[in-house]
Amino acid sequence: MGALIAVARGRDAFNSDKVHFLQSVAHLLAATMQRYRTEEQLAHAQRLEAVGQLTGGVAHDFNNMLTVISGNLQLLEADLANRPQSQEILGSALRAVGRGAELTRKLLAFARRQRLNPQSIDPRKLLKELCPILARTLGESIKVSVDCEAESPNVFVDPGELDTAILNLALNARDAMPRGGTLYLAEREQVIENAESTAELAPGTYVVITVRDTGFGMPPDVLARAFEPFFTTKESGRGSGLGLSMVYGFVKQSGGHLVADSRLGYGTRIDMYLPAARFKEPVQDHAQPAVSSGGKETVLVVEDEAEVRSIAVAFLNSLGYSTCEAPDGEQALRLLQDRTDVRLLFTDVILGSGMDGHELARAAQRARPDLRVLLTSGYEHPAAGSAPGGAKPLPLLRKPYRREQLAAAVRALLDGRS
Repeated sequence: MGALIAVARGRDAFNSDKVHFLQSVAHLLAATMQRYRTEEQLAHAQRLEAVGQLTGGVAHDFNNMLTVISGNLQLLEADLANRPQSQEILGSALRAVGRGAELTRKLLAFARRQRLNPQSIDPRKLLKELCPILARTLGESIKVSVDCEAESPNVFVDPGELDTAILNLALNARDAMPRGGTLYLAEREQVIENAESTAELAPGTYVVITVRDTGFGMPPDVLARAFEPFFTTKESGRGSGLGLSMVYGFVKQSGGHLVADSRLGYGTRIDMYLPAARFKEPVQDHAQPAVSSGGKETVLVVEDEAEVRSIAVAFLNSLGYSTCEAPDGEQALRLLQDRTDVRLLFTDVILGSGMDGHELARAAQRARPDLRVLLTSGYEHPAAGSAPGGAKPLPLLRKPYRREQLAAAVRALLDGRS
């Protein structure tokens, strides 16, 4: 942290009492500085948590609106199949919906509400495969260097999101090195003992992936806000301010921690502490069987937003399914008692007042063990897709969804596939 230096004219000016006094002053200053830093870190974490809750709520409402817009456009697309000019207009509108969905996905990533699929992956192999891709993406003026330990554990994260996080950090590094420079990628094992643990970094084994550049660096005030969504120092139109916030949310949701260090003129270093995998299990790609486009079974749709519910019903009806609908869990359970032909429950996770989608699913499957359940949500809170007692998580379809995505998910469940 620093040094307290005392100078005297004579060699023997400091007796034991004076030395003890100076040591006490040094300890007091160190404790005061440490307390200040801890309070600052706590305030920063609380601010990011508040912003995360706000963005998660906004993303939920926005995704519901996008579902209605996207659904109606897809229904129009089918009705106007023979009108090329109309198809072009609808295609443009659907692409705009896609961009809106990507924006909400980034917000959910920061809010730590995205759906992750963690797997055991080899970080050394990942970085070496990314190296040539980054070299082409960043340009000839930037050299990419990879340094990996000879032996280190696998990392337990979502491989696609880790790729995206490293790419976002690399693109930010490129913007900080307009005249060229070097991007360093490294990985190492880090064991955090109980004595070294903090509120943000629990004891355990981590794989630390480092992304460091030789760019301009950031002053302290910019570094303090670097991971807030929509905060950017770039010119208008050159960045959304969501890249670093996505990285922050991904690392925290994965059970890790992120440490950033930057100084003007000395570049920026980002350390991602990610949980190590317990076993080096291989990741296997399973070929998916062909999916039927529809069926004749009966599906119960539960959604508190009437317009969103009507889109789901219209999609399912267009695929040949019979449907019944309910705005809440209580009415859904009554319908299930009367309608023994219902084969699948398609329910939103957030149902306003009363029971939520998880509670409804558990109650419905207690009464009907053979009932299939598909969840949907525009706001993936920590419990999304979870199940009590270590049971298998329930499948979840993100909003806004396309008709073919709903068709594939429903058919797979009815056919007994994952």
